[in-house]
Amino acid sequence: MAAIGAILNPLGGSEAAAVQMVDLFTDYPHDAAGSFAEGQFALAACEQHTTARARLTSQPYQTRDSELIGVFDGYLSNAEPLVHDLEQAGVRLPAPSEVALACAAYERWGTDCAARLEGEFALIIADRRRGRLFAVRDHMGLVPLY
Repeated sequence: MAAIGAILNPLGGSEAAAVQMVDLFTDYPHDAAGSFAEGQFALAACEQHTTARARLTSQPYQTRDSELIGVFDGYLSNAEPLVHDLEQAGVRLPAPSEVALACAAYERWGTDCAARLEGEFALIIADRRRGRLFAVRDHMGLVPLY
């Protein structure tokens, strides 16, 4: 379980917003917290690690080129097939955590990645290349995303 959030502010100045989000989220049970703020994006996460994979990366997660920043709450039930599909497509995965897999899927398939993600989750990705936020949750709506 986690509390995640993101703000897209075209005027910038998102650093204070990221700190405020983390402060708000600390009421949730957690064993790790983090934030990212740069330019128009602010992301924050307070995590309660529930799987071994979740402990492999901290959140917000950044891709190698720092063009995608993601926060994730929940789990992927199809992590192994997703890893296989990404590797078959030539994607090198830095870590097999849910947030890293979700970001790699978005990087490979764009918004169509939502159809490939299975489990109980909420995901927000700041796409710095396109200047937008991508937000999606599981198909059954089990994990809230507002």
